[in-house]
Amino acid sequence: MKSIKKYIGLFILILSGFAILVNSCKKNDITSNTKITPEQERISAIKAIQDRYGNVSTTTVYPINKEIPGFYLNANGAETAIVKRHSGIQSTCMYNCNTAGDISDLDFSYSLSYVERFFYCGSTTGSEVTATWKVSAPYTLLQTNGSLPSKGKMQFKNSSGTVINTNSNIPLTIVNNGADPNCSTNTIYTVTYTWTGVGDVYFSNGNSLEVYLLVYNDCPIAYNVYVSGWQAAAVYTGTGTYSKPCSRVDKVWINPSTGATSSVCATAGGAYVTCPSYPSGFTPTTSQQVEYRKRNNNLSYNWTDQTSTVYNGYSVSYSTITPTVLSCCDVLKLQNMYQGQSTYGWLVRYRNVYSPGGCNVISGLNQTWPLGTYNTEYWPY
Repeated sequence: MKSIKKYIGLFILILSGFAILVNSCKKNDITSNTKITPEQERISAIKAIQDRYGNVSTTTVYPINKEIPGFYLNANGAETAIVKRHSGIQSTCMYNCNTAGDISDLDFSYSLSYVERFFYCGSTTGSEVTATWKVSAPYTLLQTNGSLPSKGKMQFKNSSGTVINTNSNIPLTIVNNGADPNCSTNTIYTVTYTWTGVGDVYFSNGNSLEVYLLVYNDCPIAYNVYVSGWQAAAVYTGTGTYSKPCSRVDKVWINPSTGATSSVCATAGGAYVTCPSYPSGFTPTTSQQVEYRKRNNNLSYNWTDQTSTVYNGYSVSYSTITPTVLSCCDVLKLQNMYQGQSTYGWLVRYRNVYSPGGCNVISGLNQTWPLGTYNTEYWPY
């Protein structure tokens, strides 16, 4: 009798174990077959953008791409125009600060690339404004010259030309981007400065923004300083043009890859995916065109200097490869852009597409991208 009970108990134990195993397998099957919906994927991608960039909404880029001849400061501190070249000199790129006879032998350029306005969701502290310059020079740019700091300035004028707000002491960020591929003696720098807490009232009624750069260098023959003077950068709303989508570039939010597989590729979110919050007088764009490619020319960061394949993104909302992303609510997966796929990094460019206004309407492949209508970002992986 004891033997029978023993075997019955053993059978029940085996049966129980089998039931647990089957139940466990069913749970695993349920887990493995659970798929993330496009809407869940979109929401997750937008959250990652918010985590990276913060509570930012409308960010507009105003392309300028204008070389500014500039000034130096004479012994009395007065701005004096820089004359860079002697007549008859065929090439000045061969000279540096040690070999040049005077400043006119040097080849250098200071270009105002663009200004950006960052508007935050439910803003109560105003916007941020950033000016970005590209510099190519045969000398080193300096944060300070003794006790004198390099700095940026910004000011707003009303439609009558009267200064209504100014900031004359904005710290600079100077980034060395390496050798200039078009001039062996030169180094390329990116110079930026940001004015924070600018009241939204200044971006209206035809007010205009002007910017100014003063940056020191280690080249006595170049007077150790460059001064841009005041430069027009943007006009806002009212009689201005930059309230309209066709006259500006709204920022696309790039979130980089988190690993070395396509499942964690980079994403690109439309301009207003974080929150549908716009400054007064602002007309949002309907969508944006996005392209990306490998940077295969290690001597240049310019889009047109690359020969690599140009890709479009994959719409999370519509499950298709498309040249555009809806600005309000869509995210593109940049499926080829993940870690380990490019030796020299990636370039992503984007521009506004505004159907009611008819600018940059997409109607086929090989669209032209005129300079000043788009922005390009470099991502180093």
